[in-house]
Amino acid sequence: MSSDSNLNPPASENSRRKRHQYPPQNSGKPTLIILAGLQSEIAEQARIL
Repeated sequence: MSSDSNLNPPASENSRRKRHQYPPQNSGKPTLIILAGLQSEIAEQARIL
């Protein structure tokens, strides 16, 4: 796992954590919310870059 952390940058781990925050099964909620979340993540990453 240590080697994996070294290979992946911190930003990657952050986005991975955010994705994990959301429940795996979100069929009850509309897909729009998921898309908005992804867009927000992309915007944050772009800001960091």
